[in-house]
Amino acid sequence: MGTSGIVFLVRRVRDVVAEMNYASKRMIELRLFSAAGESDRAPDTYAEFLLRAPGTSIHEPPARRRAALPESLRPGAGLA
Repeated sequence: MGTSGIVFLVRRVRDVVAEMNYASKRMIELRLFSAAGESDRAPDTYAEFLLRAPGTSIHEPPARRRAALPESLRPGAGLA
């Protein structure tokens, strides 16, 4: 692989990174502004509410599993 091959590879990597950066910015824009027209009315169903909710929901572990954790690792530890 000569110098021209390395330059080609570097340019290709640059193009891929630029495209990924654009896609990331575009997804943020879509998430922030796509539901602007729907925000004036309440969702009709719980499923619609979940669909509109930003991000993913994080489920807490069951109480038995939380109780088995050491005190320092329990959710909310260090907040008091």
